[in-house]
Amino acid sequence: MKAKFSTRRFMKYACGTVIQPTKTFSKILQDEKKLNYGFAVIITYSLLYSGLIYALFLKGIQPTLEPFLKIAAEKYYFWETFFRSSNSYYELGIIQWSYSNPCRFI
Repeated sequence: MKAKFSTRRFMKYACGTVIQPTKTFSKILQDEKKLNYGFAVIITYSLLYSGLIYALFLKGIQPTLEPFLKIAAEKYYFWETFFRSSNSYYELGIIQWSYSNPCRFI
């Protein structure tokens, strides 16, 4: 019987990496769905970060430094909400490439 992705196990791993990192990472390495949990961490981080940035936009907070891109300071956090989400998908692509590319040479 194949193991299924478990939200409860995901939360145990998330908390365990802070409380007992050595033990938790040993468990993750033995788990059949370790890549799924890794991707879930990146997606969860992306959604939480985007939500935080969007909340900054709703509060009307402006960046402390002048934005690198020529975006109005009032709208900067609105647009960063989308930039961060897309960056996480690029990170997923890099991770996928780093796992699959060396396998081609084996």
